Amino acid sequence: MNINMKKIVLLSIMWFAYVLLHSQIIYTTGPNVYTCKNGVIETIKPDRELNSQELDAIDYALFNSNGQYFFLKITTSDIVSARTSYYNCHAYAWHLTEGNTNKVWINQYAQNGGNNLSKYWDPNVGCFAETSEALAEKIFYPSGDHSAVKSSVSGKYESKWG
Repeated sequence: MNINMKKIVLLSIMWFAYVLLHSQIIYTTGPNVYTCKNGVIETIKPDRELNSQELDAIDYALFNSNGQYFFLKITTSDIVSARTSYYNCHAYAWHLTEGNTNKVWINQYAQNGGNNLSKYWDPNVGCFAETSEALAEKIFYPSGDHSAVKSSVSGKYESKWG
């Protein structure tokens, strides 16, 4: 994993942990989405979007007054899309970049603990095949529970936040 991917993974984990600890958003079962071979992907949905105070608290926790991220040496200008509780990195990489427009939150595992995200590359119901990182168009890091798509910049990946 290159240094930029490590930054994205760490940022995603820290932001998600902060939101979980400090917001009162309630997630319920969302509408299923499907792979190109009709594999069922479970989703969840929030009861509301983050409010301005929660967004400000996240910015305060993650960035200094100059807009620089405390740990990762990125700035607020590196983020290309706003934070939202309506979809996550998995939905961005595997669902939205495939032309779907309904924003959903996709977890790695189904509510019953079974596979969920990996259905996208399951040979029976998925549309993608496992390959090496060098050949991948999309990537999933199970240890960081993070997904991204290949960037137009060689050797880099882009996620929900850029």
